[in-house]
Amino acid sequence: MERLLTLREAAELLQVNERTALRLAHAGKLPAARIGGQWRIHPVELERWFLNCSTASDSDTPRLFATERILLDHPATSIEDAFAAIVDVLADTGRLIYTDVYNLALREREAMKSTAVGGGVAIPHARDAAEGLFREPVGVLLRLKDGVDWGAGDGRPVDLVFAVAAPNNATHLSNLAAVMRVVRDEVRRHALRAAPGRAAVLDILAPREILGS
Repeated sequence: MERLLTLREAAELLQVNERTALRLAHAGKLPAARIGGQWRIHPVELERWFLNCSTASDSDTPRLFATERILLDHPATSIEDAFAAIVDVLADTGRLIYTDVYNLALREREAMKSTAVGGGVAIPHARDAAEGLFREPVGVLLRLKDGVDWGAGDGRPVDLVFAVAAPNNATHLSNLAAVMRVVRDEVRRHALRAAPGRAAVLDILAPREILGS
């Protein structure tokens, strides 16, 4: 079992005061449980809660994607192929040096629980920010030629893969929330699948909350 977080650790990740986290826990709004008189939170449940409940404004969201990190109609036929493509493009564009370390981090997170979120979308990422691997927030978008079985809850094969990474946990969580706001939009998902090129993909990802230069 993964180590449980204390309320103070959860508050630090969320960048809120510990009293705020305590108030949310008492109100039943934070996925916390009392164990021996102390609050404890499972990190996966905290991540899920944040993705579902985040109200961060688009203007505060990191700019993640750029043309050179968008791969269209990629021939990957497995999760491992997709991870290799993500790592390769990050290395080729000068964003990642320790490719084996990040590939392992992606696989370890995926082994905990599928990062498929439904609607043919997956958002693979390391469990934590993988500090020391990235200097700034960065993302890769793969549009797969054929859908891949990603263990999605809705049983749908994944053909849109948004990989995100960051130098610290607070930004890491913000990245995930930013992408979730996009992929929840069925109209945008359809448009991304029909986009004729990478420039069109960047236009569809507007407003500019997750675009790159």
